[in-house]
Amino acid sequence: SNVVKPREGCETPLEWPDGRPAVCTGQFGKGRVLAYTSDPAPHWGCNFVYWDGYTGFWTRSLDWLLAGG
Repeated sequence: SNVVKPREGCETPLEWPDGRPAVCTGQFGKGRVLAYTSDPAPHWGCNFVYWDGYTGFWTRSLDWLLAGG
């Protein structure tokens, strides 16, 4: 498995149950970045893709990313 740590100056708004980052976000210059540390496909996150908030999570994530410019 990969070990993920947030880059200096980044936030970790969402963690996995074991405390590792699930989502890291940051602003670099005029751009924003978001790292999701798993695969959103059914073979990894089968419960995630069936979550009622799945579409909203990605929509809000993209809205946040695009608002950074």
